[in-house]
Amino acid sequence: MTSTVTPAPLIITADDKERTLNKPNPVFTASYKGFVNNETAAQLTNLPIYTTTATIASPEGKYPITASGAVDTNYTFTYVDGVLTVKRTQNIFIPNTFTPNGDGVNDTWLIKDLDAYPNCTVSIFNRSGQTLFYLSNYAKAWDGTYNGKDLPSGVYYYVINLNTGDKPLSGYVAIIR
Repeated sequence: MTSTVTPAPLIITADDKERTLNKPNPVFTASYKGFVNNETAAQLTNLPIYTTTATIASPEGKYPITASGAVDTNYTFTYVDGVLTVKRTQNIFIPNTFTPNGDGVNDTWLIKDLDAYPNCTVSIFNRSGQTLFYLSNYAKAWDGTYNGKDLPSGVYYYVINLNTGDKPLSGYVAIIR
């Protein structure tokens, strides 16, 4: 007597992910629905592979994450696409103080995630409007100097143009020595 085992249906849903412009794609993952006998993805003969049309140079937008290629004789597979959202860095945190005193802590005015905007410009001015610091592409953080000399404690003003078509960011930064 021969018995036939009907494979169980297994739904593999690619998880939605996000990343910022000009950054590599994240590691793609999936969720599973339909495992039987306390099995997990670890028991599959071949795990699914994930693909997307988004590359590191892709513009802002939404891109499909496609799962495929899972193999196991105990299951039949249904795949559900996920979405990769490529976006500008939201909530860029621009510190309003730093303490360039050489102690290795908060010695520069570092704006995290600004490197996601390779065409940005950063300008620092004194209260008279004199440009004290200008940098294109934000390759290094400002150290509170002008012409190689320490600026005094005080308030300085910045304009950051992300060159995305959006309004430039502006505000103040205080040097505390």
